Amino acid sequence: MFAVTKSTPVVFLTAFGLLLASCAPAAAPPPQPTQPLAKPATSPEAKGAAPAATPKPTAGQPRYGGVLTKVSPADPPMLDLALNTTMLIFENVGSVYNGLFQYDPLQNDKIVNDLVEMWETSPDGKVYTFTLKSGVKWHDGRPFTAEDAAFTLTRDKFDKASQLKDYTGSLQKAEAVDASTLKVTLESPWSAFIANLAIGYLIIVPKHVVQAKGDLRTTAVGTGPFKLKEYAQGVGSDLVKNPDYFVEGRPYLDGLKVFIVKDDGARFAAFRTGQIKLTGVGSGALKPGQANLVRNNMRDKASVMVSPSLQFPAFIMQTRNKPWDDVRVRQAVNLAVDRGTAVKVLEEGEGDIGTVPGIVPKSEWIIPEAEMMQMPGFRSPKDQDIAQARKLMADAGFPNGLKTKTLTRAGSTPMINTAQFFKDQLAKIGIEVEIDPRESAVYLERRGRFAYETLAATATTVMVDPDGASKYFGADNIYGFKDEQTFQIFDKQRATLDMNERKKLVIELQRRGLELSPFVVAGWGFNRVGVWNEVRNYKPPIGNYNNHKFADVWLAR
Repeated sequence: MFAVTKSTPVVFLTAFGLLLASCAPAAAPPPQPTQPLAKPATSPEAKGAAPAATPKPTAGQPRYGGVLTKVSPADPPMLDLALNTTMLIFENVGSVYNGLFQYDPLQNDKIVNDLVEMWETSPDGKVYTFTLKSGVKWHDGRPFTAEDAAFTLTRDKFDKASQLKDYTGSLQKAEAVDASTLKVTLESPWSAFIANLAIGYLIIVPKHVVQAKGDLRTTAVGTGPFKLKEYAQGVGSDLVKNPDYFVEGRPYLDGLKVFIVKDDGARFAAFRTGQIKLTGVGSGALKPGQANLVRNNMRDKASVMVSPSLQFPAFIMQTRNKPWDDVRVRQAVNLAVDRGTAVKVLEEGEGDIGTVPGIVPKSEWIIPEAEMMQMPGFRSPKDQDIAQARKLMADAGFPNGLKTKTLTRAGSTPMINTAQFFKDQLAKIGIEVEIDPRESAVYLERRGRFAYETLAATATTVMVDPDGASKYFGADNIYGFKDEQTFQIFDKQRATLDMNERKKLVIELQRRGLELSPFVVAGWGFNRVGVWNEVRNYKPPIGNYNNHKFADVWLAR
């Protein structure tokens, strides 16, 4: 029934493009403030086994011991990633868990195995059979089995409260054949199935703990390199080494301490004084000016690592409610925003211009730049766009403009700056924005039940593959956007295995997204991670949701 894959497909990333090893050459990487990311290697002959994570450390002989101190910009509202997808959960308990696959922590442009030992697919591409690693234990001592993996994928896809439905795509059924064999059946072929299984969201959780407690809101029990000893709101997380970790010789560290520091200036001060040795990504990353201070004044103590954040400042309109149910008003917003100014103001000149959420700039999937820069909303100078936007507002019944309250996250400098930027931009066409900053828990709760008029956020995608746009343009998107034609285009590209045909559909998806404009993207930025020189074997992830385990990191003392 099954065709065993002679060389299990390894999925590689270019600096800003995802492709199967058998696909066309990657697009050139974007210009970056520091050295470019490594280019993808050739797919190895794996003989049916998923490739292992890169085994060699960076320079120097790794040492055991020590506690790595790092920072999180705010408290997570809960600890259950199936119920809330904020990066704050990763910052605090990402090292507790494993997935079936992962992005290689030492070569972050490659997907490798995690809990999977080897796998095979059926000829029609709809049935995957995974052989799982043996001898893996949960932190409470219970054995990990295929029942846990089947339970997790089923929960992620079918639980009413799950925010991971789109990341399990066309999954129809997950079942344990035996203790070490997981069988997954898809409704239709899925071009990015393995890429989705590798993202940090799709961790595997213990069936027995979830069934006993109902969820994982207040606890974290995994198979990962570190155990959660304590999480204290407003203080942070204390994690200790898992002596039974299934990867031999890992982790090197005795533990991790994650400090909650909400103020951007205070976070940077804690890094400069050595109280924390590693900054965060996303909202916790260094600003360009801070990064330059580290480069210029701390070169003997620390360095700055740069990688694509897959993060973008966005203005999100609640299309269920007036006046944002009128496409003319949304199109006016799209026309009003000056993307070039956004990159200068919000990314201090170190960023890229893109089209719609989830489709990464400088990748093989994006509308060609020469064409994009001639489209309404992207043209320069902005006179023509502004005049057209004002006409659309008048045609929609708002010749004198309108007022809106914009939800954003308090304590997050990037989000506050994003809200202020859109406020200034929309004033040009008579839209008066009242910024409504809320603490993380309130912000996420309101976002989750669509309790906002508009929303200003530093939004993200989880992968370079366009399948990451599911949280915006998939049928189960987290913003309440509804358009059957968009859903059909998205589902069709997801099920298309021919890469050239899939690219055409992704271009069509972008055109539809720009036409309807439920989300307006100002620009895309980079993560600038501050790392003290004693922290070895760390590489920042591509995006914000991967490489939070720190199993390979060690401290040179």
